[in-house]
Amino acid sequence: MSDARPPRGDDRRNSAPGAKPKSPAPPPPKPRRVPWIVAIVVVGLAVLVGGFFLWLGSAGGFSARAKPTGIEAFLARTMRSLALPSRASHRKNPYPSAPAALVTAGENFAAHCAICHNNNGDGKTTFGRNLYPHPPDLRGFTTQDKSDGDLYYTIRNGIRLSGMPAFPDDSPRRTWELVNFIRHLPKITPRELRQMRKYNPKTIFPAPLMPQSKPAAPAPAQMPPAHPGSPAPSKGRK
Repeated sequence: MSDARPPRGDDRRNSAPGAKPKSPAPPPPKPRRVPWIVAIVVVGLAVLVGGFFLWLGSAGGFSARAKPTGIEAFLARTMRSLALPSRASHRKNPYPSAPAALVTAGENFAAHCAICHNNNGDGKTTFGRNLYPHPPDLRGFTTQDKSDGDLYYTIRNGIRLSGMPAFPDDSPRRTWELVNFIRHLPKITPRELRQMRKYNPKTIFPAPLMPQSKPAAPAPAQMPPAHPGSPAPSKGRK
């Protein structure tokens, strides 16, 4: 006696000749992750905003009297390096450093640059101490490690949001000789510094920058008109 059971209806349909196999059930839909992405973005923005206000409190607000934080100094140096075109960095100074040219460039530096950078380049002046960020020490590695092309481009075009103005009207030779003078600052002598004092703004512009208008001369006194019929004033007896 056989124990085999007859196939069920489904088995009979699937095992029938020419029957198509049953298609598998579709997979369940995957859970949507959009809410998680939104949550991550919101948390990230909250962290950034909180970090900004935390930095603002530690940095003393936006006062120019505060000392820049380490993060600000790093970001400023990085952005300044990125702002310099690569073609400018590779430019070579066509004018060699000569003693007479250094004297002229020193006078130019004392007249236009020393008000912020000081005659010796240390930046410790009234304006320099109160700029934000403070002018760099031109004798240090942050300036001396730059190429001549970088210094030339900075003088000609200035640096945005730093207080460094542009001097596009100077001749190229005058600017290149100023680059040579900046290279000379680490070994500048006391005699040169004394000579530069003659060309600082307070000496070059002893008169007020705005011309003063002269007071008008007083009008001459006039005699009151005589009444009709009154005798004319006598001019004196003979």
